Order: sequence, then structure tokens, then C-alpha cells
Amino acid sequence: ALQVADGTCSSAEVATGDRDRDVVMPAIDELVRGAGLAPRDLEAVIVSVGPGGFTGLRIAVATAKALALSTGAALVAVESASVAAATHGGEGVTLVVSAAKGGTFWLSKVVAGEGTWQSSGALADADVLRDMLSGVKAVLADEFMPEAAADACSELGVTTHGRRQDPLALL
Repeated sequence: ALQVADGTCSSAEVATGDRDRDVVMPAIDELVRGAGLAPRDLEAVIVSVGPGGFTGLRIAVATAKALALSTGAALVAVESASVAAATHGGEGVTLVVSAAKGGTFWLSKVVAGEGTWQSSGALADADVLRDMLSGVKAVLADEFMPEAAADACSELGVTTHGRRQDPLALL
């Protein structure tokens, strides 16, 4: 995503799964040049830093750091759970399930209100999730959410939503 001085924003969707060629840097170059800017005009590079899949995060952080170092832009790290909650939208408490392995997962609690975001996280299981569901606006999870955790949400009438991260939410 790119935001220019006049406040306009743009983003590009990048196809995943192509290990034979770089699609990220050309997409960034197209966004920057499409806005009439040069790489040296970048003021900040913002990157979602997890929790999440190790390989994807490692590539994202390395790319962001290289871009920031090569352009002189500031590097800003943003927690992935906050980006997912912002993508989902609205104020209130959102729980984000990520990095599931076996019956455990990383559980982030994001509280949004009046322009502020607070996030905390810990290793959890379905019982911990069940204890935290009171007053929750939404639970965001990917297809790896353990079945027991999904059942806990269902039992208490809390809808789970897919976890997406809109690049514009980083801004």
C-alpha cells in the first residue's frame, strides 16, 4: 500500500506461490512510479511483523528492511493482529487466532477505540479462548484454527471470521 502527501492511497495485490520470480518488488516499484514518486521519496516502510507463519514473516521483514535501508525511509513494525483487527473494522474487542500448531495457538486480544489500539498476546488453547470470549466483537482465524477452539466459539455464539490483512490497514 502507498499513501501520498495529499492523503490518497493505493495498493496492489500480489499473487502468492510463484517461487521462480520476484513479484513483490515489481509491484512496489509500480505503486511508487504510478504515484509519480522515486524510491528516495519514501518516508516510511511499514511491515506487519507477526505473529504468523515464519517463512512469510521472514521474507516480509527482510524485504521491508532492505527497502528502508536502500531508500533512507524509516522502518515501522506493526503487529499482525492489529492489522487483521483493523481490516475487520470497528471499535471493540477482537480476538485473533494465529500460528496454530496442534491444539495450541497464539491468541492476540486487540482493543480498538477512539483512534487507539492496544494489543496483547499469549500462547493459548481452546479453554483459554473460551474464558476470553465474553464481550468479544469478533474472533478472526485462518483455516488452521484448532477444531476445539472453533467449537468453543460456536458454543458461546461468537462468530469466527477469516483472518485477512488489508495492506491499507497498515497505514
